Amino acid sequence: MSMKHVLASLLALSLGACVTAGQPRAPVGVSEQSSPSFDLAREFWSGPVDCVIVAPVIGIPFGERARQIESSVTRHAFQRIGRVIGPNEREGAARRLAVDLRDDEGVRVLARHFRCNHVIETQVEVVAEAYSVTWMERNLDLTLTLTRVGGDTVLWRAQANRRAGDGGIPMSVLGIADAVFRAGRAQTDREAWPRLVEDTVRAAFASLPDIRDAFLGTRLSRPYAMRRALPSRK
Repeated sequence: MSMKHVLASLLALSLGACVTAGQPRAPVGVSEQSSPSFDLAREFWSGPVDCVIVAPVIGIPFGERARQIESSVTRHAFQRIGRVIGPNEREGAARRLAVDLRDDEGVRVLARHFRCNHVIETQVEVVAEAYSVTWMERNLDLTLTLTRVGGDTVLWRAQANRRAGDGGIPMSVLGIADAVFRAGRAQTDREAWPRLVEDTVRAAFASLPDIRDAFLGTRLSRPYAMRRALPSRK
């Protein structure tokens, strides 16, 4: 087979993979990101959000990926909120109390047990991988929602999407080997998924005010605490 036929075959495979993945373009660079969207309700400041329970991830089966997302959400919540009930503490209490966290009453029982009145839910909108001989891409899209247990008002919601990968559509004979190498390296990178999770969750939490010391009663005046807690607009 001539080199022209090899190049044509690889190009067809790459284009086919792009169409299958719903991305009719070659990836540019190693990663891509879009600006997160968020909404912070006025009711957020009506009472102390001094504790949150990290709810089980919704949208993907329970497994290693879900655990990594929950761990990342817990870690970033600790950087914003004074007290956080993470997955290990949550699941241990749920077993002892024999409650189902998929049920609203189960969440209320857990909230009373921990004396923790708020919950952060993680909805995974998209989690995908696409791989061809010359191209590899991972995509994670998730939404975080903060609510008061037993309430209907969304106090804070943020959506973030991140893509990461490598390779591309080779446009020359010299580009074939490079694209194949880069795509293969990205496909076998064991740290790629944890990095993608961390980047996505960090982007979502960027819009949540740091309220660890925003509700300390007489120790800080409310206006001063609010000014300190507002996210940076740099």
